[in-house]
Amino acid sequence: MDETNVPYPRRAKRVNMRKLKTMILSCLIEDDNANTVDHDSIKKTSVKPTKFTDVHRKLLQKLPLQMKNEISIPVVFFALLQLATQHDLTISGCPSLNDAIIEKH
Repeated sequence: MDETNVPYPRRAKRVNMRKLKTMILSCLIEDDNANTVDHDSIKKTSVKPTKFTDVHRKLLQKLPLQMKNEISIPVVFFALLQLATQHDLTISGCPSLNDAIIEKH
């Protein structure tokens, strides 16, 4: 069996998950002001089906530079899984299986 080298970060990253989840919520409900989005507002607001790649792209535009350097796609997906559990969101795969669709259940 061939040996495969899998690179991993050599330094622990510190991510403010509460702020990251708030920013993801603002991307999902199409609110440009991330500071006014709270976790109760998503219960009142409808979430249109959104692709994970679109959420990640919008998130990178909104995040401060320091947070951009600390997050990765797995960290963003983990935060999205937590939001899905907390706010009754559904994450389903695309037919091509190269993206995920997030929508309100």
